[in-house]
Amino acid sequence: MLRTMLRIILLALLIIVASDQSLSQNDLAQNHTSKVIIDKKEDVIITSFKPLQLAEGYELEINSVFEDEKRISVELMQGSDSVDKKIVSLSSDSKSDAGVYRYQKSMEYNGNITVIEVHFKNATRAVDWDQAAVDRIWQISAPQVPPPALEEQEIDATVINPAIPASTNLTALERFNEGLSLDDQGKYQEAILAYSKALEQNPHMIGAWIDKGLDLERLGRHDEAIKSYDAALQINTKHEGAWYSKGVSLLNLGKNSDALTAFSNAIELNSNDFNAWYGKGMALAGLGRNDEAVDAYREVVKRDSGNVNAWNSMGDDLIDLGRYEEAISALDQVTKLDPQNMKGWHNKGAAYNDLGDYRNALLCF
Repeated sequence: MLRTMLRIILLALLIIVASDQSLSQNDLAQNHTSKVIIDKKEDVIITSFKPLQLAEGYELEINSVFEDEKRISVELMQGSDSVDKKIVSLSSDSKSDAGVYRYQKSMEYNGNITVIEVHFKNATRAVDWDQAAVDRIWQISAPQVPPPALEEQEIDATVINPAIPASTNLTALERFNEGLSLDDQGKYQEAILAYSKALEQNPHMIGAWIDKGLDLERLGRHDEAIKSYDAALQINTKHEGAWYSKGVSLLNLGKNSDALTAFSNAIELNSNDFNAWYGKGMALAGLGRNDEAVDAYREVVKRDSGNVNAWNSMGDDLIDLGRYEEAISALDQVTKLDPQNMKGWHNKGAAYNDLGDYRNALLCF
């Protein structure tokens, strides 16, 4: 009887401690078979090509950042399987907690248990990719079996004191993080070696394959980069970032037909990926299919009206098609958005010149 009372008191103390933590900590108090395996409060940048690496094979990917930069479409992967998709709202007016992504598992005895919680600080739509900053990452080991009866239950020390290390092998993750740090320093060759070591430990780490490919691409090793992206696609054929990155490498090799296929696959997975639409336009232009390229660039500016590169490329292709007035209209957007854009002014001057409007052509030149 005394033993049972002591355990009830200990449970009550645990609940009091947990009440000062996040919702995820409260969930954990109900499931003593799990351990805290990630508990970080630090800024981490993730992009369309660089997912957030979590434990137990999970990765949180950005599918897209909405134009208002207040909503993020995210997808949780485990290996090659998509296990959850959500739209995270950064707005304080949202019905859910602002910026919080949660992944819960349903347990027979405990109901829904939060096993992953990530807080997004902000999001940005860049020219070449979308990115977001997170400042809180929390994860427990996924519960495998229902909890035993109270009198047989033992409290895991890591629940009471998260400072006690959990029993999980993070060697591959440490190597991956080393690669990220080297990337930030511009040490791409060293980063490639770090990612390679991480992949020796965990060949299913998609983020490592993709980041290795990105660094190979930065070093002009396009063929090797493609092999790295292909390895990622063997794990998950529906990885949008891998298809897009492969398309960029193929484009740089002048393999426009193969690049078109890669970008089209990325768009099929996420039609809002304006970067993939832009890549598709470049591949089509390289194949001499300028009218289709213009249509692709229009898809870009539908989703990102301030995309100077898309407006510029659209104007360029419209000039090649002899559609000079449409070209000038597109290039007006370039010089409006970026008055210092010399390519935009030059292209606009060329369009006026081809129209025979030499006065306006001289003003542009």
